[in-house]
Amino acid sequence: ETGITNTCEVQSSTATDITCKIPNLNKIGDFSVKVKVAPWGYSNSDVMLSYAMKLGDTTPSSVVSGSLGGPSVQLQGTGYLSIASVKVCGVLVDTTYEEVTVSGDETTDQLTFTLPACPSDICPSGTGVCSIEVTDYNGNTLSKSDHV
Repeated sequence: ETGITNTCEVQSSTATDITCKIPNLNKIGDFSVKVKVAPWGYSNSDVMLSYAMKLGDTTPSSVVSGSLGGPSVQLQGTGYLSIASVKVCGVLVDTTYEEVTVSGDETTDQLTFTLPACPSDICPSGTGVCSIEVTDYNGNTLSKSDHV
């Protein structure tokens, strides 16, 4: 994408391959990849990197909410810097974002939010199955079902 420049820390390289750790991108989408080789200049620019939003696991893995709401939940995944909104059981929730280390130097995005009260039409007995819907700034929505 024009105007966006990121550098990555090279982990290893051969004559034909480069492995590097890409910093957390500000937005999802497709990005042109160029390699600068000193003193010769840049490589070809027909290589693309696609960075997509992906919903991962929740902690706790099974969560329960009743008529008064529920506990704080962490949702891990990728592409969360591009999040416009998060809804649980159709209710918009406030979220906090952070990048967390999952093992060694591997990181993932994490959203934290408090479960809202489960709507009576979804949870007539006090508990039920709701979805977590995450929408990015481009209007793309992903969802996952969980017990709330």
